[in-house]
Amino acid sequence: MSGPLAPFGLVRPPIDPQRLATRILSERRFSERVTRPVAHTWWDTLWSWLADRWHQLMDAFGRSVHVSRGVTAAAGDLILVAIAILVIAVAARLLMQINRDYSSRSGAQPIAPRYAARDLYAQAVAAAAQRRYRQAIALVFRATLASLDMRHALDDVPSRTVNECRRDVRARAPRFAPAFDGIARLFTAVAYANAEPGETEWLQAREAYDATFRRGGDET
Repeated sequence: MSGPLAPFGLVRPPIDPQRLATRILSERRFSERVTRPVAHTWWDTLWSWLADRWHQLMDAFGRSVHVSRGVTAAAGDLILVAIAILVIAVAARLLMQINRDYSSRSGAQPIAPRYAARDLYAQAVAAAAQRRYRQAIALVFRATLASLDMRHALDDVPSRTVNECRRDVRARAPRFAPAFDGIARLFTAVAYANAEPGETEWLQAREAYDATFRRGGDET
């Protein structure tokens, strides 16, 4: 059909409706900024719980004891400080327990306190003379730590593990690393792998210690 009044639906509109709608909706007046809500942490939950208990306590205190508002506020502040200290102490204790559990599971057992290297070595020799090689190797390892500590090659403190000491020696005094690694390997097998050492293992540990840490009478 021709003419000025074409049948409805047979003539394409001058502008695509979908493109027109997309252009209109993309205008700034139809946009809205969306802000992501802040994540709710366990500390927020704990603090909210403490705040609720705090208000309940102050309400009960105010109804039971008739004192001035200033005294009530001061007493409330003291209680709040005490609660905060208690929470911090409990959290610190929990973190320490988690750290101990992780160290136990990973085999990173702490090292015993330090003693003089000369005394520890003498005890090791005495233990080996009685065929107590397990104790002798452990004492040689302890003597090695004490000697390296005096040379500032590592920090011989109870919280240090064998692997941490290895890293310290390699970084601070690499010339002692081969001997220390050999002694540490024997100690690890005895202490953590339940290996049963004999005279051969003891002599290996003693020779490594004598060659490196008692050379020239420089034992500490």
